[in-house]
Amino acid sequence: TNNVSNQAGGGIGLNGSDAKLFMYGYALIGKSSDAPPENTSTGGINKASRGGGIAAFNGASLYFGYSAYTSRDENTTASLDDGGVYFNYATTNGGGIYCQGSEGKEVNVYMASGKIMANKAYYSNGGTTYGHGGGIWANTYSDIYMAGGQISKNSAMNYGGGVYATGNL
Repeated sequence: TNNVSNQAGGGIGLNGSDAKLFMYGYALIGKSSDAPPENTSTGGINKASRGGGIAAFNGASLYFGYSAYTSRDENTTASLDDGGVYFNYATTNGGGIYCQGSEGKEVNVYMASGKIMANKAYYSNGGTTYGHGGGIWANTYSDIYMAGGQISKNSAMNYGGGVYATGNL
């Protein structure tokens, strides 16, 4: 907790096809869902311009509720009980998670359990506002596969309080 990046990935930054993050059990990026940060109106626990909690680029993969990867269609599930991505903040996009793939290097998010909750994407300065995807921001080359879990209580200044995606959801 209390991590800051001036660019991307306040909590964790992943880049490249070998970068994989598996979260299960009580794994947590941010702060417990029952103990919000003192100032939830303008910030969170981990902060970044993009991806307050996690930023994933160029082929990286995120697995929520999985303990091992076997193939795109067959993965070893393991409950992500009360774990997940909570109370993170981005000044542009992806309060909880920011996914930016590129052609041939797609970013994939697999979610079987866990929560992406109470994250914010918000910035306002002199009439200019930013903030898409309070929970998750995903570009055209990023896909989100959700078989379970919860995305709730996230907020964005502009579009996609929970999820803003231009790729597959």
